[in-house]
Amino acid sequence: MNKVEETSEAVADEKRVLMSPDKMSNIQKRPSFFQMDKELPLEPLVTLWKRERDCSALMEYILRRSYKSELYNQKKIKCHQAVIVVKGPRKSDVYMQDGTISYIEVTTKVLMSNPWLVKVSATVYLNMLYFRVYLHRPEELKLNSQIKKKLKRLLPDEKLKKMTTPSRDLKNNLNIFWGALQTIDEERLNDEFDLI
Repeated sequence: MNKVEETSEAVADEKRVLMSPDKMSNIQKRPSFFQMDKELPLEPLVTLWKRERDCSALMEYILRRSYKSELYNQKKIKCHQAVIVVKGPRKSDVYMQDGTISYIEVTTKVLMSNPWLVKVSATVYLNMLYFRVYLHRPEELKLNSQIKKKLKRLLPDEKLKKMTTPSRDLKNNLNIFWGALQTIDEERLNDEFDLI
């Protein structure tokens, strides 16, 4: 078995456990585009997202595209850069996909209006682009392992688990997100928030 086949098989194994609830039946049919080889074309990822609404493909596409066009000295961040938003009274903490923390000024109304940001507790919003669920435990969220590794310094396992466990009253927000996935516009990941 060559290296590409091994990687494809490992990805398939992980995706059997972690994926949107309705995608399990398609796992054997699809090729794997999820290696971190920056030279592979991005178009197959977009096609996979558009055809099957595969969040993993969209995430990989966005991460690889942003890798090529990182901007520094920004005054705004895009929604796709945010993994977890903790809403505060004056400023909100944003745990970013690059492993850093930023602070934004944003209203609850703006956060609630973005379909990618799901409210899981009184103050925590998760960017569902980076999260999956266990097939037999649809209310237990799993952060993408690459992103989790980057955020480890800011969010040790215990703190991450506490932040990403939906409250009893808001568990249904996950079902609403998965139910709407077929119609969610990926362009909303480009919504911008003002940095403080």
